[in-house]
Amino acid sequence: MKNLTDLMNERFACKVFLDEGPINDADLKLILEASNLAPTAFGIDQCRVIVYRTKEGKDQFNPYLKMGNEIRVSTSSAFIIYVGQTKEALFANDEEVIKRNTPYFDFTTEKLKPFHDSLLASYAHPEGRAEFYDIIAVSNKSSYMTLKAKELGYDSVIMTGLDQVGMTEYLKSKNLLINGERVVLACAIGHADMKNYKNVRQSGTKNRVPYDVFATIID
Repeated sequence: MKNLTDLMNERFACKVFLDEGPINDADLKLILEASNLAPTAFGIDQCRVIVYRTKEGKDQFNPYLKMGNEIRVSTSSAFIIYVGQTKEALFANDEEVIKRNTPYFDFTTEKLKPFHDSLLASYAHPEGRAEFYDIIAVSNKSSYMTLKAKELGYDSVIMTGLDQVGMTEYLKSKNLLINGERVVLACAIGHADMKNYKNVRQSGTKNRVPYDVFATIID
């Protein structure tokens, strides 16, 4: 098995996948379970994912895809939509959301209240910083999932070229989101078509500055 550094070096943003059909249940489960190991603010899960595998399911999002993402989604084996939770989602039914996202907590009334109150206070912070908790959670989870996918032999592309507002409203119309949830990112997973020049180009170059250029180390 390859180590983490090898996987990070080999992973690239896939432009076109082999149109092989849906990913199998076993591999999808492992990829989704990997996201549970990602760090989250307050130790709660402020991110959900909605997964589409069939062509019919994926094609319904074509109106909301930008920057050439239509071909990536249509040829992928799984289209994963990352849904974040703003403070409105928490305030809409705060106790239910907390319980759903933290099943390992002992939620007796006495023990729940301090955690409950501190979380609500953070979300109500005047700086609005809590609005970014779900974005951080999504970023962490997507990274863990794509690396797990690479370990299993799959390629992936994380997409910001989306009409997030349109997708959010569409998923709401399907009763898949609660008030305050929003689409943040999406990811397509599958096996790259390495005969396609776009993938050859992407996989052969990783333009990154050396660590001593972007990092300031202070002893």
